[in-house]
Amino acid sequence: MWDVEGKKTRMSVTVFVLTFFSTTQLICGSPPDIQDLNFTVSVDENTETLTTIETFSVSDPDGDSVSCNLAGGGTLFNLYSASATSYAINVLSNSAGFNYDFTASYALSVNCTDINGESTSASIQVDINPDQAPTITHPPSAVKVSENTVALTSLYNLTVTDPEDDPMYCNLTNVNPSSNSFAMWIATSSVYRFYLLGSQRLDYSTVPLYTLRFACSDSWGTSTSTLIVEITPNMYPVFSNLPGTATFSASSTGVGTSIFNVTATDVDSSTLTYSIEASNPSSSIFQINSVTGVVTNTQHLKYVLNSVYYLTIKVTDGKGSTNGTLTIILTNVNTAPTIQNLDNSISVLETTASGSAIYTLVIVEPNAYDTVTTSYSITPADKSSLFSFDPTTLKLSVNGTLDYETQSSFTIKFTVTDGKASSGPYTLTITIKDENEACFFDRTKYFTSTYEASAGMGSMDPGFIVSDHDNGDTYTLSIQYSASVFSNYFKIDSASGIITFAVDYNVDQGAYPSSGNLNVICTDTGNAMGTATVSVSIYDTNDNAPEFPQIAYVLYPSQYLNPSDVILYLAATDKDSGDNAKITYTWTAQMGGSTYYQLSATGRVYIARDLSDLSYGQTYQFVVQAIDHGSPALTGTTTIDIIYRQSITTTTTPNTTTVTTTTTTKAPTFLDYPANIAMVVLMCLMALALLSFLAYYLYKYCKKPGGCKIKSWKTPMNKSVSPTKPNPTKTSFDFWNETSDSNFKSKPFSGKRNSNETKIPMPAPVL
Repeated sequence: MWDVEGKKTRMSVTVFVLTFFSTTQLICGSPPDIQDLNFTVSVDENTETLTTIETFSVSDPDGDSVSCNLAGGGTLFNLYSASATSYAINVLSNSAGFNYDFTASYALSVNCTDINGESTSASIQVDINPDQAPTITHPPSAVKVSENTVALTSLYNLTVTDPEDDPMYCNLTNVNPSSNSFAMWIATSSVYRFYLLGSQRLDYSTVPLYTLRFACSDSWGTSTSTLIVEITPNMYPVFSNLPGTATFSASSTGVGTSIFNVTATDVDSSTLTYSIEASNPSSSIFQINSVTGVVTNTQHLKYVLNSVYYLTIKVTDGKGSTNGTLTIILTNVNTAPTIQNLDNSISVLETTASGSAIYTLVIVEPNAYDTVTTSYSITPADKSSLFSFDPTTLKLSVNGTLDYETQSSFTIKFTVTDGKASSGPYTLTITIKDENEACFFDRTKYFTSTYEASAGMGSMDPGFIVSDHDNGDTYTLSIQYSASVFSNYFKIDSASGIITFAVDYNVDQGAYPSSGNLNVICTDTGNAMGTATVSVSIYDTNDNAPEFPQIAYVLYPSQYLNPSDVILYLAATDKDSGDNAKITYTWTAQMGGSTYYQLSATGRVYIARDLSDLSYGQTYQFVVQAIDHGSPALTGTTTIDIIYRQSITTTTTPNTTTVTTTTTTKAPTFLDYPANIAMVVLMCLMALALLSFLAYYLYKYCKKPGGCKIKSWKTPMNKSVSPTKPNPTKTSFDFWNETSDSNFKSKPFSGKRNSNETKIPMPAPVL
């Protein structure tokens, strides 16, 4: 019944049984014969694939052909036909492996049948032999090892075999107590060795016995065993000839002499090492050969100071050591010189003069024939030059300038020697005593300057830098006042050093000096003083304007003057000095006239062109300025009135007698000057005296012959008259050379023109 598309379907099958009948002739024969077959076979667990475990042969009495097969054992075995009558039973596959623990034997059956159907059977039992672990041959129960045993020493050789010759290996599995001092290495294919490593040293006093557990394994099993390692204690070396004594003459025993040969023995070590552990008294003049034990001296014994030395000699085998004493007795020993008056301390003033002796050593040398040499060192070393020592007089002296503030103490160490032995160092401590030292300036002379000013002003800072070697000392500054008046004009701030005027200082016209020197003093708290010079320069301040001698000028040039003739020299003054007193002149024409008259920068008023174009009485006024060269420039002012007047000269020559009559231009009177009129007004109190003087002057003048004779003529004031110019020789005019008289035709205002004329003098210019 099937379930087809969810429907139940029944199918009926009719089975037909057919019976065939045949007629067979029965023949009788013999079965095959199995020969040489062992009924029990042993096989090792590790038998390899295709290994033959049994062979047998088969025959048939009837001569029929025979075939055999193997039953049982699963897929582990197969039957191999070597020939028609010979068979072998092989291990077909051991991939799963025989395992004695699960199956100890297998039952196999061999069946052989001839062609007539006759058969013979035989049974075989295959026993599985279990695999065996490696065999450790006679492991030792214990070995003894000295605690002196060195690294990589072989402790024991172990023989290990494997019954099946399987690959195997052995190793240490445990060391008790735990230690890294042991190892197990293979020597040959079947020999393993135990070694002592160098990572740890054996110590009987700490661990006297170790238990080494080890295992040897192949792929089928493991064998274990134990090795006991007993540590034997080290036996210390023993001296053969110590304690011992050696005697030598110090004066004749040279360096490298064999003093003593130390010997020792050790029962468990042939390698011994010698050394000198100590010397009493302490000394390095003896040494010992570490291998041979020979003691020698490192220097000639004439240099030693002690007659007996006790040397502690040590011998060691690397594990333990033994000490012994060697006594060295010296005769004829040298005695070192000594300084009897040290160690000591002294005090020295910082003002002690260089070259002064401050200490004398007392040296004792027992051996009169020895020469003593003294050496010394000074601390601090960089100040060592401050002292000197005379080896002949044994005197220590100051060799420079001591300074308490820089270094307040010194230590000098002395050592004395006679060439063979030395003593020291001996110490001399020197303490420097402080004394008050004067303050001092960083320079001996300073320079400063300022401009003239009133008292308390004119601040000057020379930049004083004042020092004092005395720590914490202070100072004040002052000016050293003396007979020199210059120093009295100034005062100084005692703290800052700023210098100011003590008076209203003015250098104009030499009222006060423009330079001088001041002696400045610093005074410290101990009244010690230092001095310095200050060079002071005072510059003029442009505080004075130029001044003219007159507030106004009136000039009367005549027709006789030529271009370039100077009619006035202006001479303004300035109370300042230097550039501030230099003056430049300039003017401004109030009513023209610059064409005819000019003013040079140096104050020359001169004729610029011929005056004949002017009318007599023609007047020009100029405002003159005198400007100094200061900054800012200051100006002084005056006025100049220039009035052109006629000067007349008449000459008459009769036939019989030559008579010369000179007519002069009327001289200006005192009141013709506007400036004098102003002065009369201002000086009214002097009027009577002035009038008396004028009366007296007129009286004296009229007493002269012809003095009061006045000729008059009528000449129109505005009529142009061409003057007669006798000998009108002209010279060239050099404008720039003001001081050369050769540039002028004649000196103005000299009253002289030609030899045949007389001129009433004109008022002289105010210079």
